[in-house]
Amino acid sequence: SEYSTVTKLQEIEQVLVRHQIGANELSVMPGDHTICSIEWGMNLVKIQKCGSDDGVGPDYLPQMYDRNRMERWISNAQSTNPMKDSNGNFVPFD
Repeated sequence: SEYSTVTKLQEIEQVLVRHQIGANELSVMPGDHTICSIEWGMNLVKIQKCGSDDGVGPDYLPQMYDRNRMERWISNAQSTNPMKDSNGNFVPFD
């Protein structure tokens, strides 16, 4: 399902290449720029936040991607992010 936790983690994992393809705007949800790695194991997912020694990653390389295709992918990925109401409570998906 597009609303599953595994799907969202896979989308976040895909944005980790933003430095290598020169896409500093590549983001699927707030805070994903602070993630340095995602590791998968048997019944386990480890999300590593960048530490002060890690910085936010290497310098960005020149742009090496189709901007329109990436913008469509980002829009689709962001559409499945959890939403909050005016009271800060998560709103269930339909």
